[in-house]
Amino acid sequence: MELSVADGELLVRLESCPYLGPVDRTRWADGWLRTRDAAAIDPATGLVTIRGRLDSQVSIGGLKVDLTEVEQVLCTLPQVESAVVGFGGEIEAFLVLRGDATAGDVEAALAGLLAAYKRPTRLHVLPAMPRTATGKVSRDRAVLRAAAGARAVSR
Repeated sequence: MELSVADGELLVRLESCPYLGPVDRTRWADGWLRTRDAAAIDPATGLVTIRGRLDSQVSIGGLKVDLTEVEQVLCTLPQVESAVVGFGGEIEAFLVLRGDATAGDVEAALAGLLAAYKRPTRLHVLPAMPRTATGKVSRDRAVLRAAAGARAVSR
């Protein structure tokens, strides 16, 4: 399998397009599949290091933030049962908390784990994560906001 990295994105050379139906030129062009994975290839060993998803990266004041990283940090907190992080001009976290934990507890814990520019501007506490018809956690911000109602905490 031939691999390449262009502008930090992992590309995979394939004999034919892996997609059925119309071809999305932003994902497949000239025999290369754009994976949207941030990656590096060690020229000495050929070892591929996946660094996250490019489609989950946003720019905050010129600094890159990987929303997946923020979500993973939130999910490691003992106060958080589950979390979804989104971006719509600001970083927002939708959380289901454990026990009597509060959004303030989460903010205090994050202060020691993430740089200020990576921390969510709004924390929305949900009674339960909304799910799609197939049972997956919904990542649709409108659905998440509706589930949160007016319970957002801003910093």
